[in-house]
Amino acid sequence: MALNGRSPPPGSTQTSRVRPKLRPVNDPDRIKETLKQGRTYRGVLKVGFSARAEDKDWGVRQAISLVYLAEAVVNRKIEVNDGKRVVELRQFEACRNVKMLADVEDLQIDLGLPGQIMLGVITAVTPRFGAVIELAMPTVKPIAEAVLKTASAAALQENAAKASAFVDTLSGKKVRIVYVDGLGVESVVPVDCELSEQERNFLLATAVVSDCHLMDLKIKPGGRWTVDARELAGFIDPTLRSIPTGEIGIQREPDIEENGINVAVLRVIDGVVTLEESDSSAQTAGRFVPTGTLRYNLADNYIQSGNLQGTFNVERVSTNHILFKASFRAQPIMQVNYSCGLK
Repeated sequence: MALNGRSPPPGSTQTSRVRPKLRPVNDPDRIKETLKQGRTYRGVLKVGFSARAEDKDWGVRQAISLVYLAEAVVNRKIEVNDGKRVVELRQFEACRNVKMLADVEDLQIDLGLPGQIMLGVITAVTPRFGAVIELAMPTVKPIAEAVLKTASAAALQENAAKASAFVDTLSGKKVRIVYVDGLGVESVVPVDCELSEQERNFLLATAVVSDCHLMDLKIKPGGRWTVDARELAGFIDPTLRSIPTGEIGIQREPDIEENGINVAVLRVIDGVVTLEESDSSAQTAGRFVPTGTLRYNLADNYIQSGNLQGTFNVERVSTNHILFKASFRAQPIMQVNYSCGLK
């Protein structure tokens, strides 16, 4: 699977793509109780995979082991919520990724504990955002120890390895998002920062009330329903700048109790998430076939964690993305680890 980037021609201006309206919730009380005014929701997303690949960064044409991990930390403060219109102040505390290459047979990724920050060292050693940098070996070692399973990390002690890192241009930025039920995102206003056209298009397609759709309170354990794949936007690596399309099927499993709180277990049972580029072209960037579970906090009404996995076919990434030089021998199995808490 070769990855082919595409940039607009010099002097051109990307235009916003036409986005279909999202399915309305049509329940003001449900929206108000799911995104409570004045609350801040802090989400930690980790997305990664390991695979055999050829990568030009390795310098010779041969199959090597590649490990990729993306990490995003996002704070969402709900400033206004009247059940129809939601105003959210969204801060990208961190948005970064790392690619490790090694001439060993098998490297296995470890996403760590839910909510655990894995790539904090990258921001400290990156001179500027939006550029791929090669990491020095003293930096590679602690990252390998953090993101690889024990046996894989030990293998790197005996073999040469390379690592590249990328801190996304969204890192540190803050935006005010206005969402209207049934319409979607009405506006995105940067706060003390600037947004590129691609960043703005990506944010215009974000899912603000996804928890209302991913958890259908009217359906009891054993029941099933479908949701627009765009409601999974919060579980997709933001550095891909893609918009999920399609439908996924969800089944409600028996509820459980965790730390004294009743939790609904939602199983993603079928569907293909097509990832489209966030510019005006609507070209396919890749496909993800997810399975796994989401856990919905029935006391505070939000998705508090998620673990998904599935085949990941990347067709196109931008030329400055860390995966641009990679070509995979087989479709990687992508793992998604999501955790959300209240601040």
